[in-house]
Amino acid sequence: MPDTRKIALMTKAALCEQKGYKQSLRITSYTKKDYLILHGIGAWVCVTIAYGLVVLLWLLYVAASHFGTYLLNQITGFAIVLLSIYGVVCAIDLVSAIHLYGRRYDQAEKLVAEYAHWLSEIQQSAKR
Repeated sequence: MPDTRKIALMTKAALCEQKGYKQSLRITSYTKKDYLILHGIGAWVCVTIAYGLVVLLWLLYVAASHFGTYLLNQITGFAIVLLSIYGVVCAIDLVSAIHLYGRRYDQAEKLVAEYAHWLSEIQQSAKR
């Protein structure tokens, strides 16, 4: 006669595997701090590249339409504004990335703990 408790435990463990256990295990192989730093740097690089492209396109537009009409002090003032906006955009992006990846790490940690619980239950059931 099959042990229904063991079958139920194995079914729960299999459901954990279907929920994305492998990805969760990969995520939790890092410490939370390292995981957040890694993805924070990636988000910062993406924002920097995107912001640089937008600024470059805008400068090309200005150069094409008003070539030679800007003075050095106007360009300096504009550069200060651009750097200020860049700082704000980076801060917002990093805060949102840390929040997003922090939640993702916590969810993965919960799934791995649930899976480990079911595996230990199966192991204890096999010892009986």
